[in-house]
Amino acid sequence: MKTLLLTRAEPAAVGMSPLGGLLCPSGMGDDFGVRVDFCQHSEGGRLLRAPVSPGLFRSAHIRDADKLPLGQTIDIEGPGILAFDGDREINLFEHQTAQLTVTRSGPWVIDPGKALALAAKGQVMADLPHWKDAYDGADIGGCC
Repeated sequence: MKTLLLTRAEPAAVGMSPLGGLLCPSGMGDDFGVRVDFCQHSEGGRLLRAPVSPGLFRSAHIRDADKLPLGQTIDIEGPGILAFDGDREINLFEHQTAQLTVTRSGPWVIDPGKALALAAKGQVMADLPHWKDAYDGADIGGCC
């Protein structure tokens, strides 16, 4: 990787987010994203160990990790891959450029922890009709 632009840089997450979040944390409510520039071991920088999936850590050489104000555009030049949440990717070929900007005007994002905590508080998941799994009809634990 050469450059990483994160809309959220969360240290406790997995994937690419901690590569920025462990040096420059940023959440959905912040008025900035995080730009991370990588380097080779021989070029110096900081060696960062970060979780990339549950229980799996990898090291990366980071030249810089800094805030990128909302609305500020950075230019990226290929070759490379633009990767997005949901495993969407766009190839960026040699000498091809892309302009990247962090905004907070994207789709709404559900906070699963908050949603389930509110559901628990209101007991909205209790006393519902019996549920059959769409795949095999099995109940949780096969008990009911």
